[in-house]
Amino acid sequence: MQREAPRPIAWVILLVLAPAGGCVTSSQGRDMRRDILALQAQFDELRAEKEELKATLKRASKEIGSLERTNAEATELLRRNSADFGVQVDSLRTEVQRLRGASEELKHEIEVLKQRQTAIDAAKAKKAASAAEMPSDKDGLYTYGYERFNGGDMKEARRAFDEYARMFPNDKRADNAIYFAGEALFNERRYADAVVTLQQILTAYRGGDKEDDAIFKMGESFGAMGKCIESHVFFEDLVKTHPKSSHVATAKKKLRKRCR
Repeated sequence: MQREAPRPIAWVILLVLAPAGGCVTSSQGRDMRRDILALQAQFDELRAEKEELKATLKRASKEIGSLERTNAEATELLRRNSADFGVQVDSLRTEVQRLRGASEELKHEIEVLKQRQTAIDAAKAKKAASAAEMPSDKDGLYTYGYERFNGGDMKEARRAFDEYARMFPNDKRADNAIYFAGEALFNERRYADAVVTLQQILTAYRGGDKEDDAIFKMGESFGAMGKCIESHVFFEDLVKTHPKSSHVATAKKKLRKRCR
């Protein structure tokens, strides 16, 4: 509903002050003044609302013009790009189909990997169970380590032979166990660790039947590390101290190759 525009204040005042039937009492005068002030406040409020409405209409007019220009530009752009848009839609549709195919392939590969991981975990569990059952008696432990060595399980073979050397250091096969542990490290390409392990034979089991094997393998370990001079030291020591060793011929052949 529209609000009725207020009448001019002077006209309202005249209506209020017009004699209605005699003299105006002081009480009536107070009421009249109060009504006049209220009407004045209402008029001021309506005038402020009118100014605000004019400003709003002005802003709205500018915004409508801007929207019309934007709409025209968008319409023209849409018209120009409608053909390109159709091509893009077809391209996107093709790409989505390609991605769906790739997604299916990826899901298949993930499933294959999961199956492989399950098989690996099962093999590890089986190996762990086997390792947990490693014998504790002398003959059983040595046989266990030897079988693991021949089977290519260098890590488990080392574990068995290390345990054998620890439990039976005075046994006649203790130096053999240490040698096999060192050779297992060599096979794992842990050449420095192999040298450290084999050195035990030269200190604790000097003169034993695995001494020449240990010296030769230490020379090979240094050679594998690219330390030619150090390897020649062990090959020369082998030729001098163990001339009847089965490794002498190979050691001499290696010594003929000069270190650079």
